[in-house]
Amino acid sequence: MKKLLALIAAFAAIVSLFILSSAAEGVTVYVSVAVSGQIAIAALPVTVTDTDGDGVLSISDALACAHNNSGKEYVAADTDYGKTIYTLWGITNGGWYGCYHNNESVYSLASEVSDGDRIYAFTYKDTEYASDLFTYFELADDGLVLYSVGYDAEWNIVSSPLADAVITLDGADTEYTTDSLGKAPMPTSNTVGRHIISVRKDGAILVPAVCTFETNYQGIPPILAFCIVIAIALVIAGTIVIIIKKVGKSKNA
Repeated sequence: MKKLLALIAAFAAIVSLFILSSAAEGVTVYVSVAVSGQIAIAALPVTVTDTDGDGVLSISDALACAHNNSGKEYVAADTDYGKTIYTLWGITNGGWYGCYHNNESVYSLASEVSDGDRIYAFTYKDTEYASDLFTYFELADDGLVLYSVGYDAEWNIVSSPLADAVITLDGADTEYTTDSLGKAPMPTSNTVGRHIISVRKDGAILVPAVCTFETNYQGIPPILAFCIVIAIALVIAGTIVIIIKKVGKSKNA
């Protein structure tokens, strides 16, 4: 019996070490935060570590890691309904928060995350009726499709295409508006850097969908442009030298 108990204890210790080491390795998720309808961070790649030491890489861990180096406070605590946000992006508003995991509403921040997951937490702008409408993009062959999350007649959570919403790029309106199926072309930019595609809709409070892309360079790379200018200058200088020599020869003749 003592040997059996010792084996069980050893096995439990090994399993615990495995869980802790797995959690310590971290996974990469993409975190977005919005404050009263304004994007604070958009699809930020975050390496999640076990910030609360419970052996699980959770949604709360992802949000805590996303706040690192931001200067903004994040607080979560266990309640009778699961782990809940108390402060998000420095905002403490008495519980008017929402959170989505892969575009599905979160009931507890203790839920585990996996590599490549998307987390979106936000503070409600409407702190009376919570009418803020969560939205998200899906990529299509011909652009983007915008969806909003709401309830049907039987209070089931459903996603529906959102029409007549203006697509924005880096905070400015584009010429694109979603059609009746939520579809719109994807805007592009020639400006070097990271760009944020989002959305707004007149008469509605949106938790704005986000989509990001990178533009690595604009037109001819600077070093290539410099080489071209030098080459042209050398050609011109060579041509001038040839002309001067010909003129000199003609005078001598």
